[in-house]
Amino acid sequence: MPANQGDKIRVMVIEDNRDMLEIYRSMFEDDSCYEATLFSDAMRGLRELESRNFDVIVLDIIMEPLTGESFFVYLRGNEKTVGLPVVVVSVLEPGSLAALEKLNHSVILQKPIRKDDLFGAIDRCLELYARP
Repeated sequence: MPANQGDKIRVMVIEDNRDMLEIYRSMFEDDSCYEATLFSDAMRGLRELESRNFDVIVLDIIMEPLTGESFFVYLRGNEKTVGLPVVVVSVLEPGSLAALEKLNHSVILQKPIRKDDLFGAIDRCLELYARP
């Protein structure tokens, strides 16, 4: 959960599809519990992690040039982000993402998603994996 109970949950969203980014933007814009920062490029997201802290990441898998899977592997190999909770959102079947589940601290959603599903997955991911 966020550092202070009154704080918003800081969410990094990484999604290369512009239409999907707009859907995420509309999902988060009127919700006072979340502060979402959206990125269309996983490399920009990695750079942002160097200077900012987030409570959870919402991550697409099929992206170019850096795939969501490569981004996820980087997170787990970096001391600062090794335990950062991740909600993986993909068109791929959940069974095909089993390797990512083994990297820990993740919840997987299959597209298309609804706002309730996304926020439920974020809350579940934070409940299960948030740092104390």
